[in-house]
Amino acid sequence: MIVDDFGIQIENICDQKYLPPYYIRNISDTNIFLQAVDVLTGLVGFALRKENKLSRKNEARNKVLEVLELQIGSKITTKLTKKYRKGYFSVWVIDFGKSHGH
Repeated sequence: MIVDDFGIQIENICDQKYLPPYYIRNISDTNIFLQAVDVLTGLVGFALRKENKLSRKNEARNKVLEVLELQIGSKITTKLTKKYRKGYFSVWVIDFGKSHGH
């Protein structure tokens, strides 16, 4: 588990019994790329589930999703690969429910 310590020793603000047995203290700024991937993965999952329930969370997600789709020039779908400036934006879907003879 990676715990963000916000510049404070996590041990000083949390009771030891609530901390996992093994953890890495880290500062948010060092994880910016991991956080970006987390947000993009969540948006892609949201787009593929096509949740159209009205809620404040979904309203906010839809607005961010619209910006992403505008930037890549395509709606998010399965088997999507779009050239994006100097790279690619790809969506790969893996079905873990399909096993290989097990």
